[in-house]
Amino acid sequence: MKSSLYKNYFIIGSARYDPEHIAWKPSVTICWKVAGRQQIHLLPATLTFKSRPEAERFAFHAGQKWVDEHDASTKPDPINET
Repeated sequence: MKSSLYKNYFIIGSARYDPEHIAWKPSVTICWKVAGRQQIHLLPATLTFKSRPEAERFAFHAGQKWVDEHDASTKPDPINET
């Protein structure tokens, strides 16, 4: 399991072994707070990998990409745009 704080989001990248496909499936949990309340978003596993570290690394990077696309603090404020 790989976890880290990224832009005020806590990302947990993990992997579970799938014996049916003889491969590792990544999963991502992203946690953050809005107005003092914890929010959680889960990204489902869609790919498989031959090694656990590879799957966990992919999961963590997928979490970072999700944060970059959804983090309101990095998007321009439409009210103040000229």
